[in-house]
Amino acid sequence: MRIAETENDKHLKTLGCDLIDEYRQAVEIAEFTPGKKVFDVATGSGRMAATLSAAGFSVLSGDIDPEVLERAKSRLMESGLDSVEFVVLDALKIPFMSEFASVMCANAIHHLADPVLAISEMADSCAKDGKLVIIEFNTNGFEVMEALHKMQHKGLHEKSSLDSKGIANQLEAHFSRVDCHRLLLNNVWVAQEKIA
Repeated sequence: MRIAETENDKHLKTLGCDLIDEYRQAVEIAEFTPGKKVFDVATGSGRMAATLSAAGFSVLSGDIDPEVLERAKSRLMESGLDSVEFVVLDALKIPFMSEFASVMCANAIHHLADPVLAISEMADSCAKDGKLVIIEFNTNGFEVMEALHKMQHKGLHEKSSLDSKGIANQLEAHFSRVDCHRLLLNNVWVAQEKIA
């Protein structure tokens, strides 16, 4: 099933980069348990929710901004993807405790006011035997996003107060096993074996 592209997706392809393809790779790397709902935190454009849905997962996708959620929902409907439930939620105050075997956060850490708290909240929402997967732009990805923003006359692209090492350190504070996979634009961390 083809996922509807945003203008940003089209511009990224012009720059020789395919973010959706990297999201597909990240879902493969995650090896989430089939049949288990995936909790997609800070959905933004809905790219990851769409990718997960296209891969056959049922998804609970949340974002703090109701207007952003409506745009993501419309995008998924255009693609014929209907296995996503959208909820308004703050990544810094996640209301679920140990509920999800699969938790995903894609390219949102750099937008969050307190990424350390957000990672802690995501870890808390993850079941004891679950996985938390974080995807975040690497140096190359941020450079590409800067170029994209310049093309679109949008100014500078946001960067996180938490770098790659910081993300790994925060995940290691909550999980016994943290693996990092490097893609062209993104790093993908798979955290599992939650520490009690």
